[in-house]
Amino acid sequence: MRNLRDEYKTKLVELFKKPNWENDLDNMAYAAGSKVELLWAAADLAKEGYVHEVIKIARHYQFDPDPSLDDECNKDVIKGEEYRAIVSVRGTLCWLLQNIVATLETSYYGEILDMLEGTESDTNDRKKLRLATGENLYVRQQATIPLDLLVANMLATKNKDGTPFNFGEENRIRTEALAFRMLKENKNYPRVLEYLANVFSRIRNLDEAKAEHVLNTFFYKSRGALNPDYLVEHVAALAIYYAEFRETAGLSGNFNSGWFKSFLKQLIRDSSPRLNGSFIWLFWKTLKDDISVFPKFKVYIPLFFEPPYQGEIIHQIEFLIETIFDKYQDDAIELLEKMLDYVQIILSKEKDKTNIWLSFDAVVQKIAEKEPEKLIDLVNKVAIIWKRGGFIGDLNVIFKSYEKAPKEKQVKLKNQLQGIYKELASIKPDIIRIDW
Repeated sequence: MRNLRDEYKTKLVELFKKPNWENDLDNMAYAAGSKVELLWAAADLAKEGYVHEVIKIARHYQFDPDPSLDDECNKDVIKGEEYRAIVSVRGTLCWLLQNIVATLETSYYGEILDMLEGTESDTNDRKKLRLATGENLYVRQQATIPLDLLVANMLATKNKDGTPFNFGEENRIRTEALAFRMLKENKNYPRVLEYLANVFSRIRNLDEAKAEHVLNTFFYKSRGALNPDYLVEHVAALAIYYAEFRETAGLSGNFNSGWFKSFLKQLIRDSSPRLNGSFIWLFWKTLKDDISVFPKFKVYIPLFFEPPYQGEIIHQIEFLIETIFDKYQDDAIELLEKMLDYVQIILSKEKDKTNIWLSFDAVVQKIAEKEPEKLIDLVNKVAIIWKRGGFIGDLNVIFKSYEKAPKEKQVKLKNQLQGIYKELASIKPDIIRIDW
């Protein structure tokens, strides 16, 4: 069964054959809902090679009055509420522009930038309806979609087949300038910045002054007060990049990362559990790809153990310990010791002890094998956590870990572990039985 969009595609292809066909668009779709379906049909046709035609459709609808400032989508963005649906004529138009950008027909890039930011000839009424710089915040949000792809293509010099990719220096300058204009004009609208974060995540060649401005705007709404988690977690990777990787990225121009290292340290101290969880996850993900960069991250990890205490980050830290253990064994054990001390502090403050779940069993066998002299101290630490109501992992794996130790140390370790186990069993007689 054909849907309305497919019908519009068929009708548009037939319409393209007529002279001055643009004049018939309003007869084809006059209500906002039908215009939206027509624009989605045009977006599909852009992928099928009708770029010259669909740019005219984009031109026709760029100042459509839908959505209005009173529409729910705009009101939600103003209030900082989430609005994920793609709605309205100008909102959908932004996705058509993205598909045109994706065709790599760079001859249209200048006109697309005109549609996004506006031109000097725009009347006052049209200025209000501009996509990226008009009054409607929801439309500004959607305007970041084609801008994101323009930025992605901005530094390209060749097509896939090796032929020159002619983005054009003027368009490069305009694209970056529009991104920074949107950053300035939306600094008080975190739901717009949330979308703009994707744009700036692609711009990795900023100088120190611009990069500092970008990070301050995205992360802080005022001195010491962070923007909402839903925004800042999208730019967490940028803070790490400019602190530890921009200076050695081989890009043009000197870059001193000193300020950015200090910024990242303070950011971790200021961050919520959700954002710090994002930082730890990004460290872990980077280390999974390249374990050799751990020394870059080492200085930041102790900051996660400073007050205020955040039990929510414990699982991510455990993943980090597991990842670095084989290559950076001493650091992993030191980090594990700090984490266990940290958990004990949390348990002394938390009313609900069941919120603490550890996976000590994931590393205990490696400790027994490679650092058996530290095994008992660490098991004693997790035993204290268990006594205070925390979950520490599979007790059978933990207490039989001595089997992974060197042969000559197994008997002594077994006896010591049995002693710890008996103490726990005296507190909770129904504790899991260990087959020694």
